Amino acid sequence: MKFSLILATFGIKKIRYIKELLQSLNDSTFNEFEVILVDQNPENDIELLFFEERYSFSKQYLKSEPGLSKARNIGLAVAKGSYIAFPDDDCIYPRDLLSQVYGFLQDNPSIDLLAIDTRDTITGNKLPYTKRAVGQFKMKKNDIFKTVTSISIFAKKYNSFFFDERLGLGAEYPSCEEFDFVTTYFKNLKNCYFTDEFFVLHPNHTDKGTSTLVNKIRRHGVGHGAYFKKHFFFVLSASLYQMVVVPIGGIIFGIFSLNKNRISIYWAYLVSRAQGFISF
Repeated sequence: MKFSLILATFGIKKIRYIKELLQSLNDSTFNEFEVILVDQNPENDIELLFFEERYSFSKQYLKSEPGLSKARNIGLAVAKGSYIAFPDDDCIYPRDLLSQVYGFLQDNPSIDLLAIDTRDTITGNKLPYTKRAVGQFKMKKNDIFKTVTSISIFAKKYNSFFFDERLGLGAEYPSCEEFDFVTTYFKNLKNCYFTDEFFVLHPNHTDKGTSTLVNKIRRHGVGHGAYFKKHFFFVLSASLYQMVVVPIGGIIFGIFSLNKNRISIYWAYLVSRAQGFISF
């Protein structure tokens, strides 16, 4: 088995998207992979969908209490693949993606973790997660913040590497679990690469109003603060930049430009990240 794709899902309203993902995997030109679906729902609707005969790939179905990192760790514990990946339940894998990624990793066997591009499902444009990363390069630890999102990493499986269950959706600090997971690779291995030659498709959820964005920042900012406290000295320059320079700079710019929305956004960054840092 070459790839274990660990799909942690919560909320039966996402069934339509899960169907699209599973169909994209079923259409893959590469077949040496398994899908490990970790269902955090009490209902069995997704289980019934998952085991429909039309899906010919290898399957494992598991149950988990709510918690993204907890669910992924359950999947990691049973994964059989040499490489692991973490598709979202609303992303889509292009038909040749797994073939392309596997070929790249075979040509570069020393790579421990590969991060790829993310693009909008509808427009094909680069998503904000990776828009600042261009080309192909060996990643440095501070590149994590412009190259990594959980849906776009393909990593060698190491039995001692797991997600911190204090981080991620459903946990006390509901974000940054993927940054933390990738940081484990940098602390222990360091051979991580990015390429925008390949990409995974995902809906663009960033085009929201200011109030929605501020609420999201408040929820997720505590996770960023927790992450930066956990790895403060390892990513010292990024910690100071993200915790201090970015939010305070944004507030100052908002004041001078008389932009209340900008002030609200960067104030939310400052306060939520500080709260997470202090309480972690």
